[in-house]
Amino acid sequence: ETLNITFEWIDIQGQYNDGRGKAYSDHVGNVYASGDKTYDLMSAHSRTIALTASNGYCADLMQAEYLDFEKPWWPTIMTETATIGDKMYFVTGDVSTNSIHQMYTIFYNKDLFSKYPDLVEPAEYVLEDNWNIETFQLITKGMYQDLDSSNSANEGDLYGFTSLNWHFDAIYYGAGLRQAEKDPENLFKISDDYFSDKAIALSDDIGAWVKEGDVYINSTYFDDVFLSGNSLMTMARHHDIANYLTGDFKHGIAPIPKYNNDQENYITLVGNPISFYSIFALSKDIDRAAAVLECWASEAYRLTSPALFETTFKLRYSDTSVESQMYDIIRAGIVFDFGRLFNDTLGNMSGQWSWGASKGTSWATASKPYARSLPKKLKEITDSFKAID
Repeated sequence: ETLNITFEWIDIQGQYNDGRGKAYSDHVGNVYASGDKTYDLMSAHSRTIALTASNGYCADLMQAEYLDFEKPWWPTIMTETATIGDKMYFVTGDVSTNSIHQMYTIFYNKDLFSKYPDLVEPAEYVLEDNWNIETFQLITKGMYQDLDSSNSANEGDLYGFTSLNWHFDAIYYGAGLRQAEKDPENLFKISDDYFSDKAIALSDDIGAWVKEGDVYINSTYFDDVFLSGNSLMTMARHHDIANYLTGDFKHGIAPIPKYNNDQENYITLVGNPISFYSIFALSKDIDRAAAVLECWASEAYRLTSPALFETTFKLRYSDTSVESQMYDIIRAGIVFDFGRLFNDTLGNMSGQWSWGASKGTSWATASKPYARSLPKKLKEITDSFKAID
């Protein structure tokens, strides 16, 4: 209404899994090759748009008029992550509600905590600024109970913590570690964190903790153990709360724990199923498309995000003011990472650490082959961006 434009929605499957990300990018490539100027804006799964951009089908947003990345609806950490050299081909923020829904969070069962008077809820540790990996693990110690008398750990038993193995990425980032970082040319290199002593020590620590028996790694996408009331805590992206609210217990939330108390802030990884936005390189009017995208993000910042975050998350999903405080802390710490966007091209870089940690595999050993291959693979990606005219 503000800009007196209308949208014509063209629905192309943009989820990254099952080859759909490549199919989306190939479709855009065919349109580009034909010289068809039908498209203006494009949006899809973060990895799908990143792939489409690396193939040269997205306009440089830094050259478009009307986009103002100093505005609060474009998160600074996002624009820093998306800038490649002096160019930027995709962005997200308030324009996508998934920038909030996909925040990694610790959920916990308040009713179960109340049955163990010696246990302190995670949110209380956060308020005391003592929520770290050590505290997180201590809560779970000795929690395992063979509830179904099967003499084997399964989904019918009681645990201190349950989650999926690929969610352990959130612990890696929560500890202040990165997978890719900027080089002097404002391009990307493999972060020194990835092969660091800290990453190795954290992986070994998590692996030993999992093996003690108080942690259960789910084999299915959704954490049925936590939902059934048989786990103190779980770790998942916030959009899973819609399922957890159906559980017969009160829930609490907390940020991903810090590495230790020397760490300044809590850090929140944002899950990959978040919509990235770009402008088609052959758009009939790139500046008009940019104006629409800027207005869209601005309106979302003023209307959509407050309705979702302030009203729904901090009121409807919060039993007390403590949960509201947790939401503010969680959102304030969000991070993105270039390495996660090109995970497949980088040999499943994003998943290697989390899978190894959750299985107790030595990261010192498992990471060695990647020290040789990853820099070459990442250079191929950055070279593809450098080659875009």
